[in-house]
Amino acid sequence: MEMRGIALLFMSFAIFSVDCCKKNEKLFRCGQTRLIEEGTCPGVEKVPCSMYTLHCRCRKGTSRNEKGQCVLKPQCRKPPEQVEEETRQRHQQLDMTYQNTLTVLQSIDRLHLLSISMDTWVQSLCECMRSTFQVHGPDSEIRSVECYYYPGKPFPPNFMARAEQFIDFYVRKDEKEVKIELQPESGGDLLFGLHCYYPVLAADPTCFVLQTGVHTDGRPHCMLWGLDNETPKEEDSCFRMLERICARERFSVWDHNQRCTAHDVLISN
Repeated sequence: MEMRGIALLFMSFAIFSVDCCKKNEKLFRCGQTRLIEEGTCPGVEKVPCSMYTLHCRCRKGTSRNEKGQCVLKPQCRKPPEQVEEETRQRHQQLDMTYQNTLTVLQSIDRLHLLSISMDTWVQSLCECMRSTFQVHGPDSEIRSVECYYYPGKPFPPNFMARAEQFIDFYVRKDEKEVKIELQPESGGDLLFGLHCYYPVLAADPTCFVLQTGVHTDGRPHCMLWGLDNETPKEEDSCFRMLERICARERFSVWDHNQRCTAHDVLISN
């Protein structure tokens, strides 16, 4: 009879404890670690407990926040120091991207389209695209953009034509991103399927990766432009960034530009 009474008392205490647990909590018996084993948000310490005592802990997939609530991990509030450090790093990265983008556009070296997402490429008339520096504007860089293309019959299949447009390139930066805005020097519309602006996803002093759209898997469509220099193109950090963040299906323009190069040699002779 005495044992039955103890069991009923324990069951009543357990039921009472479960009823007292809040949203996203469940009953927990303190073990040898003498800590309530649960997820905690950044900056929140685990709570100590006495062995064999019952407590409420956060359910799997949730974490204890600074208010004592069990929330999903994305809802954790970061400590002010962490927010401040992340903001500083983000601004530093934006500043670096901005300066590197300017460096590329201000270079007198020819700028080549090296790689492009396949979905963007199939909509383009151009077999190759290049850009040549012209002059510094008051707040822009004026460059030509050249498109190499096959004009169709009656020209032979290996015939290439070249068209160009002079464009003002403006580099803009805000709290969220760096972008390049394009405006035709003589007014009118942009040619060759160019957009009026492109977010800059990454930039080094010799190359940058621009976003052209979004793939169905959520990855960005991209195009990579790089300067004509001695750096092996497959080793550029921009190529590594392209591999890491952009849509998988891409066309390597750099590996198929022989006809465009041959056209330039023919014209120069």
